[in-house]
Amino acid sequence: MKTYNIQLILDNDEDKQSLIKSLSLKRDAFNIISKIRFGMKSCNGLMPLHQRCYKMVREQLPMLPSQFVIKAEQDVVAKYKSIRSNCHKIAEPVETDRLNIQLDKRIYTWVDDSHDAIKLTTCNGRIIAKLSKYNKVNELFNKYQLKDPSLFIRDDRIFLSVVFDDTIPFKDNNKCIGVDLGLKRLASTSEGIITKGNEFNRTKRKIRWNKRKLQSHKSHSARVKRTNLRRREYYFSKNYIHNVVNHLLTTKANTIVIEDLSKIKSKSKGRRFNNRNSQMPYFLLRNILTYKAASLGKQVVIVNPHWTSQLDHRGLDNGIRKGCRYYALDKVVLDADLNAANNITFRYDKEHSISCSALDGQVVINQPIVRGSSLANPLSLEGG
Repeated sequence: MKTYNIQLILDNDEDKQSLIKSLSLKRDAFNIISKIRFGMKSCNGLMPLHQRCYKMVREQLPMLPSQFVIKAEQDVVAKYKSIRSNCHKIAEPVETDRLNIQLDKRIYTWVDDSHDAIKLTTCNGRIIAKLSKYNKVNELFNKYQLKDPSLFIRDDRIFLSVVFDDTIPFKDNNKCIGVDLGLKRLASTSEGIITKGNEFNRTKRKIRWNKRKLQSHKSHSARVKRTNLRRREYYFSKNYIHNVVNHLLTTKANTIVIEDLSKIKSKSKGRRFNNRNSQMPYFLLRNILTYKAASLGKQVVIVNPHWTSQLDHRGLDNGIRKGCRYYALDKVVLDADLNAANNITFRYDKEHSISCSALDGQVVINQPIVRGSSLANPLSLEGG
């Protein structure tokens, strides 16, 4: 999706004040409904809240159109759902001072196919606003399909946030690759491409060390520096992941298979490991990879991650993984991350997968002595 903000131009001041008043009433409706939702022990979906709030809000704000009330209810449900999913605790009802609304076909219509003007519903009837378009937006209007826009006010100016659907239909070229994510190596693909991410880990450790040193200081300057460090960490991670994703999408395969790591941070494996694991933006990488792949006509597939690092992708019995090496039962040492990436892509489609095993064609070397394993007896050097 591509989103562009376009300023709206109204012919007279009455229409502008009518639109601002409608958004102000919608904001008041949100705050009223939020207080009721805060007092409810549970609320499964929109219907229970709608039954309790709709008539009361219509009586208190008779000038507010009915569809604006429903939009306020939807915003309240979404807000409290986000609070619950993020495990935040609130001691009082959520309030907002923003003047915005997500439009739908009951609130707006385009005046013509050129999309030069839009007709909006307000508390004083319908008004027509013109779009202050520029060349880039004209190209997008002609090239992509439109989605429902949203309306907001910033610095006493009214903007229309227009959403364009730039996705390309997926075309299967019968090629797929697997991507293994980890701590020591950020991403490894079954094609043999490895992104170590040393700079990423080094910079993250440096920023977090500085943040810890500033936690004991209560001065205003320390708070400002901590805020700047948090922003720097966020933007650095996002920029780095964008570059990693761009590198992954250079593959010729149209299907990219990754692990479902949504629950990997829920299990405690020690303070030190948990701290390192918490710094890895697995979900951010998955999210960026998904929408960027869609814009290139590719797809991202999620598979179960269990035992992808322990299995031998060639179909032999399980070997032993030690660090970045995988000691197979046939005396061959494979790259552990590439072996896992191959298992990931085989879990989705073995026939059309692009696989690569580092160290193929090597000589047989001594195996590690591991107690209780079939590899306990050291093997002598053969073939060289």
